[in-house]
Amino acid sequence: MVSKELSKYIESLRKRRNISIDDFTFDIVSVRQYKRYLSGTSEMPYRTFISFSKKLGFNPTKIQGDLEESKVTENEKIENFYNSVIRHEYEKAEEYMKEVDEDFFLLPELEVYFRATVVLLHYLRDDKPKKDCRIEIYRIIDFPRILEKDLFHQSELLVLALLLMFIDGEDKIKLMDKLSKQLLKDKITIGTEFYARQYVTLRLAREYGVSKQDDKVIELCLNAIDLSKRPKIHFNFDFFYYYLALSYRNLKDSTNKKNYYKKLYYYLKFLDEPSKTRLYEKKFKKDFGIEFTEVETKK
Repeated sequence: MVSKELSKYIESLRKRRNISIDDFTFDIVSVRQYKRYLSGTSEMPYRTFISFSKKLGFNPTKIQGDLEESKVTENEKIENFYNSVIRHEYEKAEEYMKEVDEDFFLLPELEVYFRATVVLLHYLRDDKPKKDCRIEIYRIIDFPRILEKDLFHQSELLVLALLLMFIDGEDKIKLMDKLSKQLLKDKITIGTEFYARQYVTLRLAREYGVSKQDDKVIELCLNAIDLSKRPKIHFNFDFFYYYLALSYRNLKDSTNKKNYYKKLYYYLKFLDEPSKTRLYEKKFKKDFGIEFTEVETKK
C-alpha cells in the first residue's frame, strides 16, 4: 500500500504536468476513488501507484525519492518563514511565505505550524487584535480539545507554546502544566525535535518565572540541560543558566544562584558574541547586584 503523503505528492505532480484528473485516472480508478486516496480514507495499492507513475512519465523509485526531498524542502521553507517572523524581518517573511504552497502540504502537521505562524505575523505587525489571533489559533489546533491528547508532535508543541502569548488565567495554567508534563516525561529527542523541545522549554520557563513558580523553572531548565548533554548540543544554555540563577535568587539560595550565574558568565565567554554579552552585562547589575567583570573574582 502507498501512504497518503505519496498519494498527495502524486497529485501535486499531476497538476504540475497539466494532466486533467479525468485523463489521469482513466483506465486506472474512478475519480471518486482517486479522491479517497488523497483524503486518506482509502489506501492506494502499489500496482495503482505504478500505473499513475507511468501516466506521469516518471520512474516510481524516483517519485518516492523526490517525495522525501520535497518533505525536507517544505520543512525548510516553513522554518525560514517562522524564523523571519520572530526576528521581525517582515519583508523577508513575506518572501518566504510566498514560497509555500498554501493549498498543498505534504505533512499535515506542517500546515498547522505554517498557519499559526501567519497568525503570529499578523499580530506582530498589528494587522489583527490579540483576541482575533487567539480565536484563530484555537481553530487551527482545535483548542481546548487538543489538550485531551497525551502526546503532541513537534508542530503541535510549537503552536501550543505560541498560544501562551495570547491566553491568560486558568486556560494558560492548564496549557503550561500540560506542556510541562510532556517535556519532563519524554526523555528521547530525534533530529529537529530537540530544538523544538528546547524552544518550548524556554517559553515555559519564562512563563513560570513570571508567575513566580521558581521551583518549576528550575525543574524545566535542569531537564533541558540534561537532555542537551546527551547529543552534546549547548543550545540556549545562556537562557537556562540565567533563569536558574534568577529562580535560585528568588528562593534565597545564594550558593546555587552564584553557581549558575558563573556558568552563564563562562558560557558567554565561550560563545564570544559581543552583542549577547552586552545584553547580559546590563542584566547582571540589575538582577544580581554585581558587574559582569566581577564574576570571576566574586566569592
